[in-house]
Amino acid sequence: GARTGKRHVVPLAALHRGDTLYVSSFAEDRYPAWYHNVRAHPEVIVEIGDRIHHGTARALTGAEYDEFAAEVLRDNSLLADFQATVALPIPLVVLTLHDHDPN
Repeated sequence: GARTGKRHVVPLAALHRGDTLYVSSFAEDRYPAWYHNVRAHPEVIVEIGDRIHHGTARALTGAEYDEFAAEVLRDNSLLADFQATVALPIPLVVLTLHDHDPN
């Protein structure tokens, strides 16, 4: 948690933009708890398929967000259609994986 530091499991789809791994989700009137959690505590454990990875999450902001979001929304019609219906920009978080199968 952002305030408690307690770990939470949140199912999100792994998305790719070229070689960049990122996660996002819908946000209507406020950002989801997972987004606040990774901003406060960016060290994450990610499960992709049957593999577990340690990594770092980085929320995109400013010009970097604008550039990344433009391409993501152009290539992901589901996110683009949703973004067209709400004022709050979708959360975009880039994941950097540090190792494979740490267990």
